[in-house]
Amino acid sequence: MAIDPQTKRPGKRAASLPRASEGDALRATARLVEALRDPTRHPRATDAIRVLETHVSFIVLTGSHAYKLKKPLRLDFLDFSSLESRRLACEDELRLNRRTAPELYLRVVPITGSPDAPQIDGTGPPIEYAVEMRQFDPEALLAKRVETGEVEGALIDDLARSVAGFHAGLGACAAIRSPGTTVRTNLGEILRMDLAAALRARCESISVSLDVLLARLEPVFVERERAGFVRECHGDLHLANVALVDGRPVLFDCLEFDRALRTIDVIDEVAFVHMDLLANGRGDLAHRFVNTYLEETGDYAGVACLRLFSVHRALVRAKVALIRARQSGLEEAAEARIAREIERHVAVAESQASPPKPRLVITCGLAGSGKTTVSGQLVELLPALRVRSDVERKRMAGLAAAAHSGSPIGEGLYDREGSLRTYARLEALAQTMLESGQSVLVDAAFLRRSERAPFRALARRGGFDFRTVVCEAPIEVLRERIEARRARGRDASEADLAVLDHQLTIHERPAGEELEDLVVVRTDGLPAEVLTACRAIANRGA
Repeated sequence: MAIDPQTKRPGKRAASLPRASEGDALRATARLVEALRDPTRHPRATDAIRVLETHVSFIVLTGSHAYKLKKPLRLDFLDFSSLESRRLACEDELRLNRRTAPELYLRVVPITGSPDAPQIDGTGPPIEYAVEMRQFDPEALLAKRVETGEVEGALIDDLARSVAGFHAGLGACAAIRSPGTTVRTNLGEILRMDLAAALRARCESISVSLDVLLARLEPVFVERERAGFVRECHGDLHLANVALVDGRPVLFDCLEFDRALRTIDVIDEVAFVHMDLLANGRGDLAHRFVNTYLEETGDYAGVACLRLFSVHRALVRAKVALIRARQSGLEEAAEARIAREIERHVAVAESQASPPKPRLVITCGLAGSGKTTVSGQLVELLPALRVRSDVERKRMAGLAAAAHSGSPIGEGLYDREGSLRTYARLEALAQTMLESGQSVLVDAAFLRRSERAPFRALARRGGFDFRTVVCEAPIEVLRERIEARRARGRDASEADLAVLDHQLTIHERPAGEELEDLVVVRTDGLPAEVLTACRAIANRGA
């Protein structure tokens, strides 16, 4: 669990436990957990009990079920010091996590008896409470799959859609704490630690970049809240809090102990997954995740905050690792692992605080020429965020991406005015993301020079590297692809053979100065050849 020790649980403020009393309570809980290794203490037969420990919890695994107990702690950011506070925390954990994982979170159960002879769901007065969960394979954590390389892009797409669906079902909230306050508080806590000189210098440099970002984004935070993008989210959405259950990603273990820390901008939550993938060396999947989320939600305006929130999330994880590094009794291997964790998260914070100059790439090609396939590969290879004309045209009309408008050629959604509005929206979205430090890939036909020219001008004004990727294949191949796509009926494109014939009459091939930034990709070759061409584009100008 990533911990952001900035606030106490709102509401009750119990008196601090005296240090000796807290120690006694912790020892009693440890005895209780040790006693729960005895299978007879459980309501179901089991013979394979394991115990996991986090900063604030014990998890007792029985094979079929898991029981999560809160430690009797009073910290800066939570208060589990009384039995009642732990019961309430268990109830909150159950309620909040059932939003995303009802199949995992079953109920809150009392533990009765004594610390040395406890009974889960027994009779008599409770001495402790636990959240009862359906146990899943610990190897099914998404963090494990990413670590071992056992994750494909389609799974990341599923995760992005799950997060987008979760966010769509949440109501708008007022922020309990401003993002600027949260970011500055977290960084201040790091800088007050006893850091090595080199690490301190790096964190101070990040602090300077954050000050610049925060000054620019404070008005954006206000507008985002006004527009309803602050919601009561998961709050702790990193890869170790996503489990693969029956083959699909399930979000669990949300941040239950402080509503302020989960009442955040939805892009803050997206940034946590983005950052975690970056920290695991999977920048390709990080951009794929964000890209799929944005295509699902249309929240491209939120990209303005992505870098800042990614820096913040990386620093939160670095701080947690720094806190662990100060604990006594660590073995040498644990110390080395924690040191690596600190390094990789600080490195991600640096990369997001001062990213390289972004790039702008547009596609050009007839229907069926493979633009979306090529752009999908470039999203991961550049890496970049993509906007698609087929998706945005329908979004502006209030239609789902796969919906069919039934518009005749040159009419309805596809009349001249509709096309002008679509390309204007693509240009505006590209500018927003470029100014936020993100490379952008615009997937559209771009058959007319008048459609391509504004994007070249945008790149020149901002000093961004610019490329036009022309996708080509023989006409008979285009016709076969269009027919196959229409038969599947799942694509955002509405192009049929009549549309292709129309495009052939209006297509203005790049010429003159356009040839300076032109790259041609033949898409009728082997997939490996297309991938090689995409890699060459990604490496050019990098």
